[in-house]
Amino acid sequence: MIKRSQFTRWVRKFHRWVGVGVAVQLILWIAGGLVMASLDLQQVRGAHYAVEAAAVPLQAERIAVSPAQLLEQVDAEVSELRIMEWQGQAVYRLRLAASPSRPLLMSAETGRVLSPLNETMARQVARADYSGPGQLISAQWLEEVPREARGRRAPLWRVHFNDAIETAIYVSADSGQVVARRNNWWRLFDVVWMLHIMDYDTRDDFNHPLLVIAAASALLFALSGAVLLVLGWWPRSTQRVPGVS
Repeated sequence: MIKRSQFTRWVRKFHRWVGVGVAVQLILWIAGGLVMASLDLQQVRGAHYAVEAAAVPLQAERIAVSPAQLLEQVDAEVSELRIMEWQGQAVYRLRLAASPSRPLLMSAETGRVLSPLNETMARQVARADYSGPGQLISAQWLEEVPREARGRRAPLWRVHFNDAIETAIYVSADSGQVVARRNNWWRLFDVVWMLHIMDYDTRDDFNHPLLVIAAASALLFALSGAVLLVLGWWPRSTQRVPGVS
C-alpha cells in the first residue's frame, strides 16, 4: 500500500513538472487575454477610418444596357445577377455558373466589363472607403492571398496608406468591394490571438490537438495543486507508542 508521504511526494513532483510545462502557455493565455481585452475592436477592424457610405438611389435613366442585352453580351449561363450603384455609376454584378466564386462587374451604362479592376479603379475604391489622415502611397496586385487577408479570394488589390498605423485596404479585383481593412492594431491582435489559441498555421483553428493537450495539462496542474492542498490540511494519523502515556 502506498504510504501518504510517498503519495504526497509523487503528487508534488507531478505538480512541479506539469507546472513547468504549462507555465509559459498560461502566461501567454493571461497576457494575450489582457491585450485583446485592452484593444479597441473598432480600431482593430479599421472601422474608425472607414467611410459609412450612404445609400444612393439607383436612377433608372442611367441604365442604358438592359439585363437581356447584358446576358446576350455575356453569352454564358448566369447564376446570379444584381444591379447596383458602385463608385458613382450603375453596374451589374453577376456570377457565371461556370465560376460562381468569381463575380463579374459590368457597367449598366456602357456594357463595359470592369473586372478585374485596374489600379486606377482599385485606388478609387480604397480612397472612397478611407477617412483617415494618411495618404495613399501604393497599390499592389496580388495573385496569392496574404496571411492578413486570409479567407478572401484572389486576385486582390492591396492599397497602402501612410498613416501612423500602416492601414492597408484590400479590394477584390473581381467584385470591386473592400473585403478587408488591416492595420498595426489588427496585426498585433492577430499575433496575440495566434499565441492564445496556439494555432501557428492558419490562426483560426481552436480545436487542434496542441491546444487540447495544453488545456488538459493546465487542468491537471490545477487538480494536482488541489490534491496537495487537501493533503496539507488533512490531519496526520498518530500512533501510540506502548508504555508512553
